[in-house]
Amino acid sequence: GITIQTVQTIDLTPEFPTAVLKGAGSGVMTSTFDTTAGNYHNYYNWTGNSANQSYDIYVRVLLPEDFGTWDTSAAITYYTNVDGTPRNAGVALTVYDTNDNASYTGAKIQTAGWLATTVGSAALTGTYAYGDYLTLKFTMTGDSGKNAKLGEVKLKYNKK
Repeated sequence: GITIQTVQTIDLTPEFPTAVLKGAGSGVMTSTFDTTAGNYHNYYNWTGNSANQSYDIYVRVLLPEDFGTWDTSAAITYYTNVDGTPRNAGVALTVYDTNDNASYTGAKIQTAGWLATTVGSAALTGTYAYGDYLTLKFTMTGDSGKNAKLGEVKLKYNKK
């Protein structure tokens, strides 16, 4: 028989093609590649010049014409890595729906080593219409000499 693929994935790899950087924090934002065996990742790296400095990465994502609903267990997965004993350093995600309303605000992820964080469909409370844009806002917070890293992002949805 024929198996029809119903779950689709939108893969975003830094540097994200629709990303813009915005903020007033004092620090340095770079993009690079982690060559640690078993942990290959493209990523953005934010290092604050002093304590508790933030900078945002905004990514606009066009929902495709076949978008139906979000995958229930892992609608959004994103990879982060924060220097050990991070104090204020971390990465937080806010999702804006296709009506530009904040529909999800996540906690700051402060885990050392690469970590995959998932957001299920139940947490995305807004309106998501195919053919329109949603916005992902990643708030990167760094301390003096402490790095916050954002790697790949995956969005999974069910075809209509």
